[in-house]
Amino acid sequence: MNMTTTRRKTNNPPHPTPLSETARSICTLFLLIHLLCVFICLSANWIRSPLQAGLLRVLAPYTQLLNIDLSFTPYHLTHAQQHDVDNFIEIEILPGTTDAARVRLPHVESFQGGKAYHRYKTLADVMAFHALRDDDETTSTLAQSVAMHVLQNHVVSSVGEHPDNAGLRGVVRVRQHTLQATNDLRQGNNNPSADQYYRTAYEADIGMDGDSGKVWVHTRPDEAGEAAPAARKSN
Repeated sequence: MNMTTTRRKTNNPPHPTPLSETARSICTLFLLIHLLCVFICLSANWIRSPLQAGLLRVLAPYTQLLNIDLSFTPYHLTHAQQHDVDNFIEIEILPGTTDAARVRLPHVESFQGGKAYHRYKTLADVMAFHALRDDDETTSTLAQSVAMHVLQNHVVSSVGEHPDNAGLRGVVRVRQHTLQATNDLRQGNNNPSADQYYRTAYEADIGMDGDSGKVWVHTRPDEAGEAAPAARKSN
């Protein structure tokens, strides 16, 4: 009986040495700082204040190292607000010198976790933001840059590096994919990609000068019939 008891005692693993008071205080402080960083990143993901933006800049080396800085990633399902829509840019190249084409930014097939996807998504959100506030000057400037990028790439891929006449025409749009209404779901309309759930926040005619290669943008008037700003050309 005594031998069994002695054997059991010798087989028990040794108790780990507890952390000192200083080590436990440091671990607790680090955990609190980490949780504070997570809270700031989550709370400042959508509509951030100047204070939150400043804190994120200071904490960027740590939050970006651990990949917890969401950078406006729509992790939430929905806020059910008017601005809570999926914005994207659509460029339609009209038939003429080249074949007709339609380009969507960000691309539907692209990896949603990549940096390119988030850049295009943020660009679409910014264009929709200014378009809905009737800031045609800012929106048309952004549309000009997007049009120049897409048209020049389309010319190189379809006409060649040195086209003789690249007089392309097209339309650039900022489209919004809105939420489904509860009544639509009750009536059996279960297709979230139906045409009725899309609306146009901004629309402009675009074109490339075949001789100079410059891109011009002319904003189309809205439904109220307001005049569009003067056409712009890239330098």
